[in-house]
Amino acid sequence: AEMLMRIYIREFTIGIYDFAVAGSNGQLNTMSLQPGLTFVGGSSLSRYAQGVFSIKDDEALIVELKSAPDSPYWGFMLGDVWSRALPFSRYQTSLNNAQAHRDSDGGYRFVVSLKDPGVANWLDPTGHHDGEIFFRNYFTSENIVPTVRKVRFDEIMDNLPKDAARVTLQQREEALRYRREGFVSLYGE
Repeated sequence: AEMLMRIYIREFTIGIYDFAVAGSNGQLNTMSLQPGLTFVGGSSLSRYAQGVFSIKDDEALIVELKSAPDSPYWGFMLGDVWSRALPFSRYQTSLNNAQAHRDSDGGYRFVVSLKDPGVANWLDPTGHHDGEIFFRNYFTSENIVPTVRKVRFDEIMDNLPKDAARVTLQQREEALRYRREGFVSLYGE
């Protein structure tokens, strides 16, 4: 039991962040393919891409998939620097293929920013300036690595398609309420 805990702390809690940085040649705000994640509990039926993000209050990341993966399930998730999932039951820290909005060109763009930009595909880092971004692509043979661009917060809309899905404050609140109710129905309080 002690050895297992040491492995999880060294290889997962601390190691995944270092693994992601190393996979991206030491660069932040980029993603790279992370093969072999089964050593820390990943699925052998999945392909993973991961990166470490670092943004300031007035910055954002545009994370892009050029087209929809050929898999039945894929998704993005944000974590902190200790590889802990951010509080997904109360904040939009993750989106999957059923939740994400596809742009008219067939691609998907996700925005990581500390403030809500009013776009449907926003990933909320819940006040964290630094953390991890994970892309999981299940039951596929495709090795997809999303691209990442850093932009100023006030330039987000200039870097998205004109028809990128937007949301009102009320729609965001409804989506978060739905997320919370789903979590409670599955796990209780």
